[in-house]
Amino acid sequence: NLNPFHATDYNVFSIFILFYGFVSFLKSLLPSTSKSLPSTMSSFDKLGTARSTLCPKSVSVLQDYSITDTVLGLGINGKVVECFNRKTGMKYALKVLRDSSKARREVELHWRASNCRHIVNIIDVYENMYGGYKCLLVIMECMEGGELFQRIQDRAEGAYTEREAAEIM
Repeated sequence: NLNPFHATDYNVFSIFILFYGFVSFLKSLLPSTSKSLPSTMSSFDKLGTARSTLCPKSVSVLQDYSITDTVLGLGINGKVVECFNRKTGMKYALKVLRDSSKARREVELHWRASNCRHIVNIIDVYENMYGGYKCLLVIMECMEGGELFQRIQDRAEGAYTEREAAEIM
């Protein structure tokens, strides 16, 4: 039972409130009739200009990226593995999501918000078979430093101050 006033649950409760607020913000970016990932989408970057449309590629992700076995993170909706652009050698993160309406909505929300300087940028999206399942493969910036949630859980001093949270973000 999550009690927001219990000291050991404070960090988890704080994360939940921040996440809920962020999701509410992202939902406000979507048209109310949006149900799935359209074949083309446009968004606005931090300067207010139209962002290029997102068209998930149906070609194999392996044409453009080499995928390693290194798992960078695990989430509720999928895992994130390390990958490298074959042309540039740049390191990226590949998020693998089994194709579903929920996964498509997640990708749509992330795509619309990803030009914000505080949100991991989506580089590309592929629709491929992966591990025997139809999946959305999301190529993103590779962020170093580990999972934010894990850092909060591991913190011995309790909750982060606003200043400490601002430095992390």
